[in-house]
Amino acid sequence: MTNKASILIVDDLPKNLKLLAELMREHDYLVRPVTSGKLALLASEEIPPDLILLDINMPDMDGFETCQRLKACDKTKHIPVIFLSANNEVSDIVRGFEVGAIDYITKPFNVTEVLIRVKTQLELKFSKEIIEQKNREQQELLHILCHDLMNSVGAVQGFLSLKKEEGGTLEYDELISLSTNNAIDVIDSVRQIKSIEEGKVNIELTLLNLMELIEMSSSILNEKIREKNIELVIDVDKELKIAVERISFINSVLNNLLTNAIKFSFPNSKIIISAKQTEKEVKLSIKDFGIGMSEKLCNDIFNVGKITTRKGTNGESGTGFGMPLVKKFIEAYGGEIEVFSQEKTNTNTNHGTEINLYITTDK
Repeated sequence: MTNKASILIVDDLPKNLKLLAELMREHDYLVRPVTSGKLALLASEEIPPDLILLDINMPDMDGFETCQRLKACDKTKHIPVIFLSANNEVSDIVRGFEVGAIDYITKPFNVTEVLIRVKTQLELKFSKEIIEQKNREQQELLHILCHDLMNSVGAVQGFLSLKKEEGGTLEYDELISLSTNNAIDVIDSVRQIKSIEEGKVNIELTLLNLMELIEMSSSILNEKIREKNIELVIDVDKELKIAVERISFINSVLNNLLTNAIKFSFPNSKIIISAKQTEKEVKLSIKDFGIGMSEKLCNDIFNVGKITTRKGTNGESGTGFGMPLVKKFIEAYGGEIEVFSQEKTNTNTNHGTEINLYITTDK
């Protein structure tokens, strides 16, 4: 448990506030003392604490009402509240739990008891947050697996359809085999993510030809590009090399970025992939001229806890989990990612999104 947990102490009596504040500070907690329920609500909404010690008997707004209001607000409803009260009637204790408290300590309190209960509730809170984060990560991986597999399986379907229409060629057999193998690679890639997160393995970087990686990704997504009649402009030196892990870079980085560019582009438009060599890295840019993103959406795009999924220009669906994965891999390669976007409006003609990846050339 962190020794820098923040505790909001609420009591209308300065003597009690001082005693509790000193006790908590002695044990390395960050303390904010306030003297009323109204101040507690304001303080909690401005900077939510990790725990609230709340007196019940206060003028104007008592502890019960304060707790009810805290639990009614989305920003503060998850903050654990421990009541401190001289009332030891069963009815008061029951009411305390009914309005949302997680514990109830009667006054005069024992110092050791208060510290143990505070420590216990903070440990429970932090453990719950870790579990919730792990659940979000598992959900993210599941969505990623489905999303990236769909790219490869969809490519197979497209090649089979074209093969049937054109009587079948060796080229389509090779592309179908390529996409099928790619689907298997996606599964391996997801396994690798888990291994990296669990500290079992480090990503092994290899110096690879960038143009070949881009061509591999574009061939997988060729059917989607063809369906929208999008012109794919590739301005990349054929000699450029970058230090990445091949499977994850194609499937989870390039495929996700190019899929998004296609999804949010208008039919008959253009996507530009360009690259520029600097001293120790390559700047790879993927730019579309589609619907773009709002500033808020742009700020939330790497946050798995935010809803960023939306329909494409032809009604295409998505998961919203692709960009967090892209960022995870780019950082695992030792690189960086940045996003620039202008949302399409009735008056804005300079709309679209540009994703820049900065990838090392030194493995």
